[in-house]
Formats: sequence, structure tokens, C-alpha cells
Amino acid sequence: MELKHIVFGLAFAFVSYIVVEWQRPKEGIQEPPALRAKIPFIGHIIGIATRGLRYFGKACEGSDEPIVTIDFLVSKVYLVNKSSAVKDVQRNSKVITFDPFLDSAAERMVGVSAQGLKLLTGKEKGGGDLNRKVVKAMHPTLLGPGLDVANRNMINNLVKSVDELASLGNKSFDIYAWCKHAIAVASTDAVWGEKNPLKDPEIEAAFWDFDSHLRLLLFNVFPTIIARKAYRGREKVAAAFVKYYNEGGQHVASELAQARWKVQHESGATTEDIARLETATVLGVVSNTTPSSFWMLFDIYSRPALLTQLRDEVREHALKKNDNGEMIIDLAAMRDDCPNLLATFQEVLRTHSNGAPTRFVTEDIVLGDKHLLKKGRILMMPGMNMNYEPSIWGDDSQNFDPTRFKKETLKQRPTSFMSFGASPNLCPGRHFASGEILGLAAMMILRYDITPIGGKWYLPKFWQGAIAASMPFPAEAYNVTVTPREEFANTTWAYKSTDGKGKFPLITG
Repeated sequence: MELKHIVFGLAFAFVSYIVVEWQRPKEGIQEPPALRAKIPFIGHIIGIATRGLRYFGKACEGSDEPIVTIDFLVSKVYLVNKSSAVKDVQRNSKVITFDPFLDSAAERMVGVSAQGLKLLTGKEKGGGDLNRKVVKAMHPTLLGPGLDVANRNMINNLVKSVDELASLGNKSFDIYAWCKHAIAVASTDAVWGEKNPLKDPEIEAAFWDFDSHLRLLLFNVFPTIIARKAYRGREKVAAAFVKYYNEGGQHVASELAQARWKVQHESGATTEDIARLETATVLGVVSNTTPSSFWMLFDIYSRPALLTQLRDEVREHALKKNDNGEMIIDLAAMRDDCPNLLATFQEVLRTHSNGAPTRFVTEDIVLGDKHLLKKGRILMMPGMNMNYEPSIWGDDSQNFDPTRFKKETLKQRPTSFMSFGASPNLCPGRHFASGEILGLAAMMILRYDITPIGGKWYLPKFWQGAIAASMPFPAEAYNVTVTPREEFANTTWAYKSTDGKGKFPLITG
């Protein structure tokens, strides 16, 4: 027997032993069981590269384990697969925390300088703790009077985009592209005011390049080459924000924009670094609201009975006519007296969300007296898993059914609805975004009929490169036509926003 045959035989035996030992069930407290890929070693890497965030939910299908481990060769990630394990994660929020991701995002996502990163880092690591200060400064501006003003500004901008549809006639258009522009203009003007950088179509286009190709940028490997489109888009938006601050745009902006500028500026952050963090904030303001708006319209218009029900509800409870003959949609009445519309919105989020609230394990910890989570690992809670869990949502959890969220049937499900994140790190702008999406839906269903080209609503192919958005969005144009409804022909429209009533009774995890 030749030496090469012996060497080959020993190598094969060694590999076989490793594989067998790897698959052998372990006793005692161990890391969560490994989730095996169909393609050994690199299957999970291929999955996340080709499917994005949706891969995490897909990978866990069929597993009954509350927590599993995915091995990406260079690192391991823990996935929470059952809502029963979310409580354990939340109980240990000081050890399993979101904070390190703020620092990582500042570096990889928007390229904050080394000096800026030092300022952002927590005190426990010798930094200036600016990330926590910014988050603390934001919260009051997204509630109370700050939210009221932002809602009024946002809604007034949204009316203009909806009005423009009446002049299209029978001309078809991409409804997702329309949602992108309408939401971007309405949201960013409401936050950054009259000097809003995204008013410039070139800067808006650059932002969407950044948003849509962000995943490649996060690898932080030769970004100018590998993530060229995202990198160039980011740099254009950041430069526009530098100009915005130099021209004093922050002083005529919303409370949110002013508060973010003030706390960073007073802490010693440079204008360049503040502009880069604000570029990331645009992601938070519009990246999820845009696809959520698309799916809200899609799910209502593709169900004629639901469309009729919601039209009747909004017309009866939230629509008024003023002395000037304007039709006024009352956001407060829509919140308080249109339960079916609100339930539909939350069911849209439940059925489409790809969100995966992410945490960082800062110390070794044992969850549920069973699973060891090791320091330095990432933990994710894929919304697709909890949002469809049959034991929580019923055997028909795959079906679209807004009645799940009606008060008389809704059970308390605090750990099984991940669409706004998971406590204690919930989406701070959820009420602002909800008002925008619901306001858009209410006006559209009253004013227009929408027909997809070909006459039939169909599920689009999804863009797989998204990572900032927790909702999938079409990879191709979704063309439709709109027809103004006879009921409200030749009518002018406006919204009424009642101070103190901008918060919605949303289910959160």
C-alpha cells in the first residue's frame, strides 16, 4: 500500500470521527444545539448571502428547540426559535444587550471616525457614552408635543403625494417606487425641516442605493470596491448632511433633529461624525415604513371584502367635512374608533416581518438552566419564527387574519410579536411610523381604486440584499393603475392631528 493511500485513509478516518463527535448528543449544560445546513460547513453562509434576513426564519423551520446555534465558521450566532425563550433573554438584558451594536453600526454602517467611536462607546469601556445619551435624548421627542408636531408636518407632506395620483389618468406606475418617494419626502421633511437634504432627488436616490445594498457594506472589506454602490450612496448623503449642519438646518428642524444635534455637539462630536450618524438615522426613519406601506396597500386592495369593511369604518368614524368643503381624516378618531384598520396594520406586520432583534452576549450566561450562551456571541430573535408560532397564534398562523388583533379576541402576547423589536429595545419611532402608514392607507382606500397590471394581485419577487428593512420589498417594478373614486370626485383633502393623541395602542414584544 502506498504512503499516499495510508495518509488519505487516516485523514478520512479523522474527519469521520470529528463529524460523528460533532453530531453526538451532549449531556449537561451546553451551547444551544447546532442547526445543520444542507450544505456542510458553508451552507449557512450561502443561505444568508442569498436570502438575507429571511434565511434565519427559514433555517429554523421544523426545529422544536427554543434556541439553536448557527455556525458561520468564523463565528457562531444564537437564534431564538420560540417565544418561550424570549423572556429569558429579556430577564438578562444587562448581559444580553443591544448597546454594542450601536458602536458597530456607527463604524461599519456609516464610517464614523476613531475619535467619534471613542465618544460613542459606553463608559464601561472607557468611552464617552454618547450613544446612550443620544438614545435618551430622542425618546421625549418621539412622544407628547414632539410627536404631535412631527405628525402634522408628515401628514401635510403626505397629502401632496396622494393628491398627485389623481392626475395620472390611466397611466401605470410602480406603486412600490411611489411609496418609497412619498414616505421619504413626508418622513424626512417632518424630521429635518425645510433644509432637509433628501429634498434633493440626487441625494434621495443616493440614500436608496445605500439602503438597498447595505449588507455588503457591513462586511467592511474593501468597501469602495465590494460595496461600491452602497459606499458611494452613503458618502453622498453624509456630505449633504455636513452641508445641512453648516447652513444651520438643524435649528429649523423637528425636536428630534435638534435634540440629536445638541447632545452630540455639546459632547464634542465633529460635524462630520454627526452627519454620518444622521445618515444612519434616515435608515430608521424610512427603511421599514416604506415596505410596510406597500404591504398595507397590497393586503387591503387584494382582499375586496376587507377593502369594503375598512372603507366603511374610516368613512363612518374618522372622516369629516369642514365648512370649506374639505374632507378631513381625523388621525385621533382613526386611532380610537377604527379598530379593524389598526388590527389590519398589525396583521400586516405579523405576516410580513423579517425583523430579527439582535443582542450581544457580554458575559457567559446560562438560560433556563439548560443553554450556555458564551461571551462574544451574537443572539438574534427572528420575527418570522415568533410571529408564526402555532402555539401562540393558532394552527392557521400562516393565514392573513386581522381579527387576531381585535380587543375581544387578542390574548396578551408580549414575547411573540417581534415586529417592533423586543423590550427593552423597542423601535422608538413606532408611533410616528404607524400614524404615517395608517394615514396613507386611510386616504388611499377612500380616494382611489387600485388595479395591478394584468388585473390580478400577485406576490412579487423579493429583493434579497436588504438588511436595514425588517420587511421584504419587491425586487422589480410592481405596476398598477389608480382610478379616483366617484364618491369623492373633485374633493380637496386634509388631515386633522389632535395633540396628545399620536400614540397608538400597539402590541409590542
